[in-house]
Amino acid sequence: MSLRQRASTANPLLQLLERFLQQRRQASQRGIQWQLDYWEWLRIWQDSGHLHERGRHRGQWQMCRLADIGPYASSNVRIDRMEANASEGQITKRRIPSNAKPPPVQASRCG
Repeated sequence: MSLRQRASTANPLLQLLERFLQQRRQASQRGIQWQLDYWEWLRIWQDSGHLHERGRHRGQWQMCRLADIGPYASSNVRIDRMEANASEGQITKRRIPSNAKPPPVQASRCG
């Protein structure tokens, strides 16, 4: 076990900081804007009462964006079960096809 791993295990706040950084990095990789600092992120989780149950598996809790659109921001997130988040994500994917292109811009004719 590396020194960093041992320090992380010994210090819960450091462990939570690593979870925060991981979630922020994953959002960036998915092209999703991140507007939470560490303390906002932690407060949202603590207020939910599910901080100790967060994760990516069935029955665990996740930070979800409302309607699975927009940034991760305090006004646009909620804590919900993984199943609800996955279901909402599927609905959004069906509504916005990945190959969708914006409608063509029509030239306006001036008199």
